[in-house]
Amino acid sequence: MLAKFQAYFSSEATALEKSAYAVIGSAMLMFSTFALVGPRWLPACDLARQPAELFPNAHYGADRSPCWYRRYAQLGGLSSFEADMCRRLLFALLCGTLLGTERSTSSTPAPVKSMCMVTLGACICTICSMFSELNGPLSFDAARATAQIPKGVRP
Repeated sequence: MLAKFQAYFSSEATALEKSAYAVIGSAMLMFSTFALVGPRWLPACDLARQPAELFPNAHYGADRSPCWYRRYAQLGGLSSFEADMCRRLLFALLCGTLLGTERSTSSTPAPVKSMCMVTLGACICTICSMFSELNGPLSFDAARATAQIPKGVRP
């Protein structure tokens, strides 16, 4: 097991660097598990819904639970919103892995790691454009920023 872990690092890597990677990897695995499994164990929301204000922003107060930003121990201290974002990012990494695997079998010069980074970046850009004006009265076309992603991803 230790030899397999050592194979991921160069001979110049220090013990501090290796332990930092191990801690970061363990934290990522832990929070990914909380984000994927934890929502099934959440208690029912006990807060009353607030009346919706009339803003032109379609996402403002869009049928979201009032407990959306409340932190839960079942989610490892994350809120439901943060767990939802983790699930979106994990799905983007899964799609990037599948796409990279498919492209590497057809001898295209785009390895799995590159496709994971591209899909992760596209997911982050899309999340930012979707939720940038979520809690205010501004209205804008979120599809404009998202529509520019395919320009940067060429076959």
